[in-house]
Amino acid sequence: MKFSHKIVSASAALLLVTVSTLGITQLITVRSELQEHIDSSIHELTTGIKNTITYDLNAKRDIASSVTESLEIDPENLQFVTEVVTTPTLRNSFQAVGIGYEADGSLVSNDGWVPDSSYDARTRPWYQEAKQANDTIITDPYVDSSTKNVIISLGSALNDDSGKFIGSVVFDVTLTTLADLVNQTDLFGAGYLFVVTDKGMTIAHPDSSFNGQPVNKFVPGIQLHSGVQQLSINGQDYQVNLVQVPEENWYVGAIIDKSIAFSAISSMRNQSILFTVIGLIVSVIALTVLIRFLMRPLNDLNAAIQDVANGNGDLTHRLDTNTDEEFAELAKGFNTFTGNLQQQIIQSKQISTKILALTQQTTEGAKHSAIAMNTQLQELEQLATAMNEMASTSSEVANNAQGAASAAQAADSATQEGSEVVLDTTSAITNLSNSIEEAVIEVQA
Repeated sequence: MKFSHKIVSASAALLLVTVSTLGITQLITVRSELQEHIDSSIHELTTGIKNTITYDLNAKRDIASSVTESLEIDPENLQFVTEVVTTPTLRNSFQAVGIGYEADGSLVSNDGWVPDSSYDARTRPWYQEAKQANDTIITDPYVDSSTKNVIISLGSALNDDSGKFIGSVVFDVTLTTLADLVNQTDLFGAGYLFVVTDKGMTIAHPDSSFNGQPVNKFVPGIQLHSGVQQLSINGQDYQVNLVQVPEENWYVGAIIDKSIAFSAISSMRNQSILFTVIGLIVSVIALTVLIRFLMRPLNDLNAAIQDVANGNGDLTHRLDTNTDEEFAELAKGFNTFTGNLQQQIIQSKQISTKILALTQQTTEGAKHSAIAMNTQLQELEQLATAMNEMASTSSEVANNAQGAASAAQAADSATQEGSEVVLDTTSAITNLSNSIEEAVIEVQA
């Protein structure tokens, strides 16, 4: 990998890490702020619904208490009782108002409903709870058998002037108005509100088919307590907020689909990734062009070095030193190197000329030496011929010597036999020698 490519790669990696860090930090910050905004908005909405429910129930309770006090003026006067419970205010405020009597369990109501002979008001939960509490109570929500709507009943103990328990007054309150209020609330287009009891019964839901049904049918795994819960339903992440209604075992809940609520974060993340990639590509191209421009002096130096290395360079060529400080130093160093190399080559050329002259002289001497060597070679050939002849002669001498040795062995015995003769001859020879010496003296004289 080229050095310029390394610079571009390192710069691109640094840019990617920087932009990614900034993007992730920004995403975390925005997500946190959006989460706070969602939590705050949901809290305000659920608290508003809770306050509305609390206010409405308190108002209903106050009306029930006031009506009960009015009925206690003459509770056993059916005409008076009928006039009180059929007033327009009560008809508009409650689904139905009725009085159950302790004496016979009969019921007087303002909705025209006539119970059958088996009906006994004294067995109804609102009657028994009001009698036991001797005050105004609110029953748990239940599905009305006639309207199929979820309703609650307010029961209020009815006493005479002496304080004797006469019966209970029932005020049926439909929760359709509450359901309509819940349905009108928009949770950023990502969820909805609902109201449930502490036992898990659904009081109000945008889908009326869930009213009166267990909350686990549409929010499986939910825990009924105030606070925020993170749930996974059918592979989707949901956030559930629950707020308890004071004095009642009810919860106002809000459920939002996080993939929708945080879709802006996902879009922002995708845009950040896209812009990061585009910025990285543009930066790499810009850095490549810029580095190529800035590295031109180094490329010139590299080309000059390649020319010198290939043996085709012009050693009189000098690099321009009027550039960046770092490259100017390199150019000066190269110029000094080529100058020294040029001088060394000039000196080497002069030395080569001298060596050529000496080589020519050496060549002439070598020629003479070759002639002398040829002469010596001929003499050596003659010597070799003589040595071959001597070798033949030596072979003959050796053969003769072997024959002489055989003769010597034969003569040895003869010598022994003639030794005596030799001894006799010795004295004769001695005498002859003396005669010859004397003759020589005479001749010399």
